[in-house]
Amino acid sequence: MGSWSSGGNLNTARKAVAGCGTQTAGLSFGGYVSAVSDVTEEYDGSSWAAGGDLNTARYYLAGAGTQTAGLSFGGYTSTYASTTEEYNGTSWSAGGSLNTARFGLAGAGTQTAGLSFGGYVSAVSDVTEEYDGSS
Repeated sequence: MGSWSSGGNLNTARKAVAGCGTQTAGLSFGGYVSAVSDVTEEYDGSSWAAGGDLNTARYYLAGAGTQTAGLSFGGYTSTYASTTEEYNGTSWSAGGSLNTARFGLAGAGTQTAGLSFGGYVSAVSDVTEEYDGSS
């Protein structure tokens, strides 16, 4: 049976963040501190370093992909977000928006074969969407 062990702490404490990647090449982005956050941090297996900030600050968003080909989507700003952004290991750029804006959703897959599911719109949602790298 596996067990958890301590790793390096985030540089910016926040809640409702999203992430993707692996144990030795992780990515954390978005969230909420005392305001909506656009902070992105990269993990190397022992410590976190600053990455390129999201273009649109959001929390309760979802993520998929890797540290050098990440995907962020959905979330909450002051309303439900359909925003999708792609990370190239340095910076975020706009991607194709979700068809259904929502927050509290989950994600899986890669930047070119992503999956979003669930979340909250005006009630708990069963919406599932697939991402092909552009829409």
